[in-house]
Amino acid sequence: MKKTTGERIPFRKVADKQGKPVRGLWMRAGIDGDVYYAQLRVTNATTGRRIPHRLSLGKEVQTLPQARQAMAAMKEMERNGELNGRGNAPKLGDYIRYYLSHGRRPIERMGQH
Repeated sequence: MKKTTGERIPFRKVADKQGKPVRGLWMRAGIDGDVYYAQLRVTNATTGRRIPHRLSLGKEVQTLPQARQAMAAMKEMERNGELNGRGNAPKLGDYIRYYLSHGRRPIERMGQH
C-alpha cells in the first residue's frame, strides 16, 4: 500500500476462519507488514474516564491466536491499572513555562562573545 503525504492508513477489522469479525481486533498495513491492534477502553489518568484506544500489539504478533493472547494480556494489564491512556494536552500557560525553562540558550550574535 503506497502512502502519500497526509494520507492516513486505514484500520481493517480482523476476521476469523469463518469470516466472522473478532471483537476488539484490528489490523493496519505497516512498513514491515500488517500490524495487529487491540481496541480497548483505557482509563485516562487525568480525567478518570474510560476512552477507547487502538493499541499496537507489536511486530512480533503475526497470527490471530497470538493476537488474541496479546489482547487478553493487555486487558489484564488495564484491569490491574498498569495500562494508561494518553493524557490531555497541557494548557498553553503550562507549556509556555515548560518551554521557557527547557528552551535553548539565546543565539550569540556573530562577532560578539
